[in-house]
Amino acid sequence: MKYKLQDIQGVFLEAPTKKIKPSQTCPKCGYQEKKTLLQRVHVCASCGYTQQRDIAAAEVMLAWSQNKLPGFGTNLVDADGSSSTKKRRRSLSEVEVATGSFRQLSQMKRQKSQPTAGDVETPASTK
Repeated sequence: MKYKLQDIQGVFLEAPTKKIKPSQTCPKCGYQEKKTLLQRVHVCASCGYTQQRDIAAAEVMLAWSQNKLPGFGTNLVDADGSSSTKKRRRSLSEVEVATGSFRQLSQMKRQKSQPTAGDVETPASTK
């Protein structure tokens, strides 16, 4: 995914999962409670928020990236600077708009690989 973001000059954030523990943290209040792998539904003992465990973990990651997770957060200073994004940093809202879905990314790749009027195609070999 990192190289895909470089194509559109996006920002790569790596969440500290050992610190935020996405599958054990409530996305609404930040309360952490250890769960076994058999527990597939997140039910917060603090605020009562109920959600499928994987979806709740994704919500935790999203809230963390937007600096909205109670007790945790990030900013773009923590972003990986090894990509081509040093030219211009984008805000998270620009990144969300720019990245879209993987389907949109693959469509953009296909459009880039389409021959233009000046391109010459190599004939297919027949064996």
